[in-house]
Amino acid sequence: MEKKRKEMSEETIKLEENRYVTPNTTICNGILRSKRGQRPAHYMLRINSYSKLAVTKLESYESDVFEAGGFNWRMVVYLRGKNQVRDQHISMYLAIANVRNSMLFEKSLSISSFLFTIKYVINVENELKRFHAGKTQWGFDELLPMDTFKDVANGYLVDDSCVFGAEVFVVQCSGNWECLTTLDNKFKDSYTWKLSKYSQIVEEFCESEAFSIKGKTWKPRVYPRGDRSPKNEFLSMFLVLNEDESLVARKKWFAEYTLRLKNQSVPSRTRELNVAAWLSQRTNTWGFSQFMSLKDLNEDTLIIECQITCLSEVEHFKQ
Repeated sequence: MEKKRKEMSEETIKLEENRYVTPNTTICNGILRSKRGQRPAHYMLRINSYSKLAVTKLESYESDVFEAGGFNWRMVVYLRGKNQVRDQHISMYLAIANVRNSMLFEKSLSISSFLFTIKYVINVENELKRFHAGKTQWGFDELLPMDTFKDVANGYLVDDSCVFGAEVFVVQCSGNWECLTTLDNKFKDSYTWKLSKYSQIVEEFCESEAFSIKGKTWKPRVYPRGDRSPKNEFLSMFLVLNEDESLVARKKWFAEYTLRLKNQSVPSRTRELNVAAWLSQRTNTWGFSQFMSLKDLNEDTLIIECQITCLSEVEHFKQ
């Protein structure tokens, strides 16, 4: 079981890494390496006479403080590498100089001003607990192999001078989110409305009393002479999410329902049409302008049935 979990974890990592790989990038152990032509956006550190400085007792160099994304930062460069990679790799870190907020940021460390870039994502909110334990910086022991760094042909160390850069991109969390909940699926709740003396209706449209299904209130609406041109040719029929419900801010509903006009003489000729629609504050009515031709109406009492078969609710929140 442990082996299976490990295999799944490695497979998941590979799939995630492949999302970011382009012809100009490589990725290993979650570190994305890419080449680009732009200089680092937020801060640059140039070191002259690197070979002379590297043989001194100075293990690392910390840059001055710079601000980016609401934080104060320092670049920390280990001139001969750090820990187990000493004299084998250049090591570089980005250190946070103060902690003012918890947020997600993307940090880009670059060695040389334009040739080599490393990006990765850290959730500072999760890392804040470590600050008290002394963790105030993130970076790489193995930023770049020392042989690659010192080879003049690669462009990182030229005339015994090198340039390091840092970029920090903060993604502010807006606190906005939404939740989609299926209130019910494939239920058979229905409502029947008997509309008498249909031919004598003079109003543009008429509605039944409100009825409730799954905690929401609804009304069927009928336009006896049609709701749009050409008039006096079609019966229009809609289902309305009760106005009080539709005015609830930042909510919408997905509904599947059937509108039926029963044929009282020949039940097999009952007319029914299905709806699958989103209802919201802006659009709380859905149905059919040409539900049925008026020429096919032979009765002065209409029996209308509304059957809701599925209902989902989306609610938006703002923290």
